[in-house]
Amino acid sequence: MLLRRLTTKAAAAGAIVLSLVALIAVGTIGGGGSAAPGSSPGPSEAATQSTSEPDEATAGATGPLARFPLGVFRGSDPAAVDEYEQWLGAKVEYVLDYTGRGPDWRKISDPSWVAGLWSGTDRQLVLSMAMLPSEDYSLKAGAKGDYDQYWRSFAEVMVAQGQADAVLRIGWEFNGPFFPWAASGKEDHFAEYWRRIVDTVRSVPGSAFTFDWCTLSGFDGADVERAYPGDDYVDYIGADVFDVTHVGNSPQLRWQDKRDKPYGLVWQVEFAAQHDKPLTYPEWGLASRLRDDLGGGDNVYFTKAMIAWMQRHPPAYAIYFEYLSSVSEHRLMDGQFPKSAEAFRAFFPTMAPPLDRVESQ
Repeated sequence: MLLRRLTTKAAAAGAIVLSLVALIAVGTIGGGGSAAPGSSPGPSEAATQSTSEPDEATAGATGPLARFPLGVFRGSDPAAVDEYEQWLGAKVEYVLDYTGRGPDWRKISDPSWVAGLWSGTDRQLVLSMAMLPSEDYSLKAGAKGDYDQYWRSFAEVMVAQGQADAVLRIGWEFNGPFFPWAASGKEDHFAEYWRRIVDTVRSVPGSAFTFDWCTLSGFDGADVERAYPGDDYVDYIGADVFDVTHVGNSPQLRWQDKRDKPYGLVWQVEFAAQHDKPLTYPEWGLASRLRDDLGGGDNVYFTKAMIAWMQRHPPAYAIYFEYLSSVSEHRLMDGQFPKSAEAFRAFFPTMAPPLDRVESQ
């Protein structure tokens, strides 16, 4: 299975030239332009206004458009990923999952349930790793080595379960306030604890893990660059990108906000280039928020702009968040975002190996 995943990754690493026919089919070549401030449409108009891909997403770019490996999160459910793959009509090469949290370390130190779940598939696992099980534990203590035993146990289980080559997304979205490992005011402890985790799991015989340092795109809740653990400890510069913003309903302004904010998309590309690291998008998607109006809904402009952005700045992988979370609806398959689903399904079969070709191999 490790060989199959390595073969998949090697094939996915190549770039191909997409035809103009494929681009035109989803409108990634076309007009756009920014709406003037103060002219934002109402909530019911936002999803239908200015649906062509924005010029600024590809302005000044030349040369071939690259393919990038596709992934999905549909919960801890391999059958649901198979269903998504059939719906999309293209091979899904990456899957996202999470270790649990709780009052103690058991769900982190013994990942056998999640490792075993995906070991029977040929998909590359990207595993989101909680750095701390709860607020009862601290980044400072982790930086001192107090938790090394749990990370050694974690790595031993992963190797034994055939997931020695998993991508580990340690302490994701650390620049937000959501998790016990929030780095605000503790950036140095975060970086040092990250290094201890990496050193510990690398020390386990048979380990071949890679490490995705992943921000919440455009969120300035911490000094992100100070929390960087160093090039020897990071393989990918990731960002989670959702169409959630305070700037209003104009699709153009929403996209510009995602692109240009501190620690946004432009920053990610520049920071990754400075450190000679590939980009990733371990979570990205549309959003219809359940408790506020910050989500863009069926914003096909965002969908096309994000796809165009990834073509011009190809990630090592991009994982769509096809899931109903506790705060947002993101699913394309269930009819909530029909315009974006149509664009998505028209585009991605041109980017990934077609299922009929994959299944005949």
